[in-house]
Amino acid sequence: MVWKLLCKVREERGQGLVLAALSMVVVMGFAAMAVDVGSFMHDRRQLQNAADAAALAGAAGLPDASLATEKAHEWATKNFDGSDQVVTSVNVYTYRAPNDRIEVTVKGETDFVFARVLGMDKATVRARATAGRVPITASCIAPWAVQGVVNDATADFGLEPEALYVFHDSDWTTPGNFGALAVYGGGVNEYKKAIVGNCGQVNACNSDSPYVAEGQTLLCNSQTGVAGQNTHDALQERYPQSTWATCDVQPDASGYTNAQSKAQLSTCKDRAVPMSVINAFPPQGHSGSVDIWGLASFYIAGWDRKAPWGVGGMVWGYLIPATSLPAWSVKWGWDNANPFAPLVIVLVK
Repeated sequence: MVWKLLCKVREERGQGLVLAALSMVVVMGFAAMAVDVGSFMHDRRQLQNAADAAALAGAAGLPDASLATEKAHEWATKNFDGSDQVVTSVNVYTYRAPNDRIEVTVKGETDFVFARVLGMDKATVRARATAGRVPITASCIAPWAVQGVVNDATADFGLEPEALYVFHDSDWTTPGNFGALAVYGGGVNEYKKAIVGNCGQVNACNSDSPYVAEGQTLLCNSQTGVAGQNTHDALQERYPQSTWATCDVQPDASGYTNAQSKAQLSTCKDRAVPMSVINAFPPQGHSGSVDIWGLASFYIAGWDRKAPWGVGGMVWGYLIPATSLPAWSVKWGWDNANPFAPLVIVLVK
């Protein structure tokens, strides 16, 4: 009887060892699968990052489809990790404006370690990214504004799209004069900071944000004080003299076309600033409700650089559509009929 019991115990121990061995095989199989799956997901994430970056690089060349495609391939050639990563397609298409989107598809391969026992050496990884030039709906703005005629973006707000616009004209009451708003404070320092571009820490007028949005009404003051020299000093700080010869545009018949071209140069890109199209300026030296009909991308063509500042115009330039701005300075929306709205290059899918 005792002998039979001992045999039974030994048989159960043997079965336990077999089950334990089988369990270890299963656990190791899952562990191996987790390693390979983890490797696949890591490579997939890395490839998606590469696709995103290639699409953003290509979007910088829009709306020129050939240039955008070239920039996407150029980025891939310089930055792809390994010969197995390739761009399989680049597609430029129209969403809102002609050639405002670019889609880049890439593929690569990931090597397996443990799945090779099942005959799987590697797997193909694919990723797709779409980037575009998206119109902004809110932005940190320059302290100048253009007075519109009608609150209708599809009618260009009643403005002349290719006209020369002048700010700080010496005669405040002249029809067509375009003045300044104390968007980020009425003091000299606040005004100069707004021109240089340091608006992130100060809210606009009576709002709770530094961003000014289309369709917004703000209680703003008109800018007072000696604007001429302060404007010159701030602009000289923002745009070094070494850039003037390249980026200045003469206010002549070809000024608008030249401003469009120069706004695309890397040296002059910062000359394009966002500002507002408004219903009316407050009375000089007073505050008043200002309706922000739309935002405009304005190219600073030049400014008075010697006393007496403000004679015949202090700052002048053109409304330049389809000009990109840094993403950190704006908020954007997907659809916007405003032809003057600055753009930002972002991933859209």
